[in-house]
Amino acid sequence: MNNEYEKFLRYQQKFSLILFDIDNFKSINDNFGHKAGDKVLKEVASLVKNNIRKIDLFGRWGGEEFLLVAPNTTLSQIKNLAEKLCHLVAKYDFGFKQPVTISLGFAQIKTGETVEELIKRVDKYLYQAKKAGKNQARGEVN
Repeated sequence: MNNEYEKFLRYQQKFSLILFDIDNFKSINDNFGHKAGDKVLKEVASLVKNNIRKIDLFGRWGGEEFLLVAPNTTLSQIKNLAEKLCHLVAKYDFGFKQPVTISLGFAQIKTGETVEELIKRVDKYLYQAKKAGKNQARGEVN
């Protein structure tokens, strides 16, 4: 992410972030066991990796949270990607009676903004998505 921030500072090449977590993940672990939880983490990660560009950076952020750094994306593109990922996970059959969904926050870096400020903003949008009922993407709109 620091490389993308350096490109932004030097060349004004904007990048976007998606921060998401697996809804009700504790319930999955409690009801189906930690092996099932690990399976969900791996399969969600695989779904995302198979639906992003090679230049995108994706990884586990902590716990059941994941972060995606998308270089050279518009706000519209990152919104569409966040909504696509949300839909892909929701319709995927994980093999449980309990549905598996994700909530996402997304934003594009703004002029004068630090990486830490961008992460805080994206985290705020993730919180809004969870508070609004989960299984959705929230972020800034043009």
